[in-house]
Order: sequence, then C-alpha cells, then structure tokens
Amino acid sequence: MVQNKVSKKYDFFNIYRHTKRKGVEGFDEDGNSYDLSLIDEALLNRFNKIPSSLTLTKLGDSVYVGITNISCYYLDNNSANVISQGSDVDLTQEHLWVFNIEKVNTNDEAVVVEVTQQVDKGRTEYGSEQTQGAAKDTVVCFNPQNGVVILPPRSGVGISRLLKFFYHISEGQLRGLYDSIIIDDTNLNNILHMSTITDLNIRVTNLVDDSNYKGSMSTFNSIKNKKMAMRLYGGNFVIAETVRWIRNIINLGSGENKKLNVDKIVINGLHNGEMQTIDLVTNRMVANDDVKLVNGKIIISEMMESVKRVYMANKTKLDISHKLKGGQGV
Repeated sequence: MVQNKVSKKYDFFNIYRHTKRKGVEGFDEDGNSYDLSLIDEALLNRFNKIPSSLTLTKLGDSVYVGITNISCYYLDNNSANVISQGSDVDLTQEHLWVFNIEKVNTNDEAVVVEVTQQVDKGRTEYGSEQTQGAAKDTVVCFNPQNGVVILPPRSGVGISRLLKFFYHISEGQLRGLYDSIIIDDTNLNNILHMSTITDLNIRVTNLVDDSNYKGSMSTFNSIKNKKMAMRLYGGNFVIAETVRWIRNIINLGSGENKKLNVDKIVINGLHNGEMQTIDLVTNRMVANDDVKLVNGKIIISEMMESVKRVYMANKTKLDISHKLKGGQGV
C-alpha cells in the first residue's frame, strides 16, 4: 500500500536586529530592534513581480538562492485569508508570508534515474555546465510583525542563510540580523498526558571518574566512557515509567553533586492523535505536521500549506508570548 502522508518536523525562530552602538535611533536600550519592515517590503516587492523578471541571489562562491513560490495571508483570529497576487496588500494588517526558497549549488550535479529501465540506460545527469547546479527547496513561514520564522530542520536554506538572503533583498540596508530559538514551556508533566511515546533521544556527558561508583552510571564508568547517545524506539513505552526514568537522568544532571551533563532529551509521541515533540533541555518550540504526498512524493505546494498550518496551530501560543514581551519578539 502506497503511503499518502508523511510527517514533517518544523523549528521556530525569532529574528530581530541588534547593534552594539549606543544610542542608535530605532533600537532599544539593549541595542535591539524588532522593526522588520524592510524585509516585509522586499517580500511584497517579490510578491508583485512577474516570474520572468526574477533572478537568483548569490550568497557564496557556488551557492545561489531565490524565491520560486510566494503567498501572503491576512491573519484574522484563528483563520488565514489568502491575498490574491496582484492585489494591494495592506502591510499594517497582521499577515504571513509563506514561500519556497530554492538553493542552487553550482558544484553539484543532479542525477535522475528511471527505475523501469536497465541500470545502464535509466540514468540521466543534469547541471554539468559551470552556471548550473542541483537545487534544493525549503519552505518558510514568516510573520514580520512578531519576527517568527518557521522552517524545516536540516533544510537547504537554514536560518543563517535565510538571514543572509533577507540582508541581500533589503539591498544591504538591514544590517545586524540575528535569530534565537523560540522557547516552549514544556516539562515532564506534558509527557504524562501523551497517549503514546514513539521514540526517545538522549545524549549525556559523564562527569564521574570513579569505577567504584555503583549508581546508575556504573557501566558508564567501568568502560571509562565520557559521552553516550541513545535512541529508544519501537516498543510500547510505559508512560509513567518513562517519565520516572527521565526524571532520574535529570536529577543526575542537577545539583552540586551532579554526575553528568544532560546534553539532549527529546521525546516524540502522540497526544490527542497528533504528533508532539518535547525538548526538555533547550525547550525549543518544535512542531510536526502530516504532509500529503502526490504520486508518493513531497511537492512544494503541499509543504507550503503544511508550514502555514503549523503556524496557525501555534498562533495562540505565539500571540500570548508576543503580548507578554510587549510586542518585542516572541
């Protein structure tokens, strides 16, 4: 049976401007500015352009990026109303930009294989010219009012490269762009409400150097190991026991006599039938969404719909955080 959906994960970032110069107009006492109108206007300019007038932006010796698809939505409570391309966009109304950004690396060739043909006949290579290269797509959701950016992890255009692109499309006016992860108030109590845990990822660093130590880290010490990464999956996790076990690890990593550094604890599971990701170390906001496959493949339009759904599913939480911070980020 062909799978018709696949789960995709998304990371949340907050972007802002920062300067170390004292007393700069438009920046607060910490040297921060949350005015991202230059990016907003640049994206509006791209929204109104016809495709034949577009060119790629060079970000490195062999890396070029450009927006291939872009949509804009007015936000009204819990709904996102699409704005037709070519119509006037009121930038004073809260809105979302959802777009696909294409990264091209001229050092890479693309290979396509037709699996119904023989091995020596089904392979075709593209991008052998100096000005050609393999492309990788990344969907982005951006709210210029609160500075929220959502994009998939380990994507072709990560947050650093995206900020560099924003600098370029603002024609160099937007200096000092920074990002921070958005924090979610998650804790062990959230795990207790999960109906299912699908996998658990842990990474710790041993601080104890005593082979006679008989606690939970005794094997860790006996082989003189310092770091351990572990992924548990594929079983029927007992929720309460899993929480108790995780709490023991957290306790070993806290207090004056802590036995280890807890570098990572990430739990994936289901709550009310929806996939949830809880990060107990960085507490970063992470979301999952099921993306519809077309002919068994992930297509750009479905990914753009997906990243918009993820924003709307977390809109209330983001709005509250934005309000609590006095309209200065999330």
